[in-house]
Amino acid sequence: CDTITDGDHMPPPKSENGIPFITISDINKDTRELDFSKTFHVPQDYFDELKEERKAKKNDILYTVTGSYGIPVIVRTDKPFCFQRHIALIRPTQERLLTIFLCWWALCPSVKYLSTSSGITYFKDFNAEGSFFSLKRESMETPASTILAAGTCLGSAGQIHPLYDRKFTIAELKRIDSLPDDFILTGDLNQQGERIGRMAMTLKNFFPCMAVRLMAKA
Repeated sequence: CDTITDGDHMPPPKSENGIPFITISDINKDTRELDFSKTFHVPQDYFDELKEERKAKKNDILYTVTGSYGIPVIVRTDKPFCFQRHIALIRPTQERLLTIFLCWWALCPSVKYLSTSSGITYFKDFNAEGSFFSLKRESMETPASTILAAGTCLGSAGQIHPLYDRKFTIAELKRIDSLPDDFILTGDLNQQGERIGRMAMTLKNFFPCMAVRLMAKA
């Protein structure tokens, strides 16, 4: 693909007319088509200042990544528009990958399963209320997402075990963060989890450090 990105993360300014701003509610879930009839608009200068890779083009694919997640939409218009950060943009390299093929591939149940298990969406059925904000179930199939200091504390959301309805233990967090099993952490559970969340993964940093070391010796 030439580009994989998402929409602008800044709150968009609204205007009475201008460039349509697409949200997930403007996507027809049944036909997987964009509906411009009820979109709000942003000023032309806001659109002009967006990076080119965040401006959708014909034959791009928009992909919803939260809420009604996993819906691929082929852009079939040359009409300029922009979109919210909860929508990803995928621009296939046309000489290597047909847009329609990528779209049908994204609709495969196995692909949607991977998008769920890798934490693109919030875990919806952990509690009787239906969801916790920012609570994510990790997967046995894909690498764990970044461990955050706040997300490891008791009483807060964050990552939960891929098989059980609980948060990770300190021992499990050590393994995820590639710390030795005998690595000593002081403090209570909250403090130990916070310290793991603030660390940079040791194995992740090993190869860049080795590369710098070899370059220094050269």
